[in-house]
Amino acid sequence: MEVDDKILNRFKEIRRQTIEEAKKLNNKGGAIKAIGVSGSARDKLDTAAEDSNSEFLLKVALDELEKNSVKTEFLALRKFDIKPCKACYSTTNTQCHFYCSCYPKGTPAGDDMSNTLYDKVLGADIIIFATPVNNFKISSMMALFLDRCISLDGSLAPADPNATKNRVKY
Repeated sequence: MEVDDKILNRFKEIRRQTIEEAKKLNNKGGAIKAIGVSGSARDKLDTAAEDSNSEFLLKVALDELEKNSVKTEFLALRKFDIKPCKACYSTTNTQCHFYCSCYPKGTPAGDDMSNTLYDKVLGADIIIFATPVNNFKISSMMALFLDRCISLDGSLAPADPNATKNRVKY
């Protein structure tokens, strides 16, 4: 991949500005925390016998953050049990709750998204997503993760409380 000095310098400036902005926004007083989320299904032990390119680049980015005193954590989605979104939000937006009520945290029905990953997302100041391009789209694991992130906005008040899809159904 060819990158001229102008583009490289622009990326370096954006990185510097982003780190400075994160420091200003960090009200916790501790180190800035970053998570790197890999949507790759492949690792060195698989058929290709090497990590995916997207995962390699994600690890390089996390290493750079570490050099800037950012606490980082690498998350390979392939190592987590994430159940599919049941699309409550699109049918009845008042029924989409955080933590995801379809897979309640701390119960036998809970999955790794409810029990682990939501808290990692909430605790991060920086989130970097890396995914291979499979069949002209993001990986299915990354799509699954992002679909489940819809509940992070909590339960929204319905736009039209009289519409069937917006009624609370208790």
